[in-house]
Amino acid sequence: MRILIDDNRNPENYGSDVKVARTYAEGMEELRTGLWEELYLDYDLGEGIGRSGFNILINSRSQDLPNKIKLISSSESAIGFMGEWLRINGYEEHLANWWGVI
Repeated sequence: MRILIDDNRNPENYGSDVKVARTYAEGMEELRTGLWEELYLDYDLGEGIGRSGFNILINSRSQDLPNKIKLISSSESAIGFMGEWLRINGYEEHLANWWGVI
C-alpha cells in the first residue's frame, strides 16, 4: 500500500491505491500503522515550523517508515537535505522530483 503525505497534491497522480494524509498529524498517525510499502512525502505541509515532511522523517520510528520513500516538493533545497537525511540513515537513493509528479 502507498501513502501520499501532502497538503495539496492530487493523489490520482500517484496511482489509484494511494491513501492521502493532508497534515503532519494525519501523516504521523498513518505511518504508525506500519501498513505502508511506499511513501510519497512533501516538505511543506502548510503548517509552519516543526510540522514539515522533514519533521515526519526525523520524528518517525524507523520501523514506521517504509523502505521506499519518494520525495516530492517544489523546493529543490528541501529535496536535497531530505534526500541526504535518507542516505545518512541507510535508505537507498530514492527518486525525487521537485515538480511533485513522478
